[in-house]
Amino acid sequence: MASDLVVAVAAKALDGLFQRQTALADNIANAGSPSFRAQRVTFESELRHAIEGSRTVDLARTSVQQVQPRIQLEHPLSGTSNRLDLEDSSSNETSMRYNMLVTMLDRHLMMRSAAVTETRGR
Repeated sequence: MASDLVVAVAAKALDGLFQRQTALADNIANAGSPSFRAQRVTFESELRHAIEGSRTVDLARTSVQQVQPRIQLEHPLSGTSNRLDLEDSSSNETSMRYNMLVTMLDRHLMMRSAAVTETRGR
């Protein structure tokens, strides 16, 4: 069922965003440490590939469930490590994405609940 795929994708995205927010909090807490290397969490391209590379909804759902967010350490000479302004900006963006997905899932589940209630009432 396509709505199950929507829930699976949203749930996996929430997991990835949670891990990203955790890494960003760690980056912010350690921004003043000279030898600290910032962490980056990526999952969006793997998630997109899991969906696009599947021929059926069931295969897509299985592929989505296998996606694991990747944690990468910034190279110390990248120029972005230990930049509090960039970490704060990324944290805000991640929070907005997380809230958007929670709202979308809430509405999706409310519609499914209404459809089930309507079907039972007939």
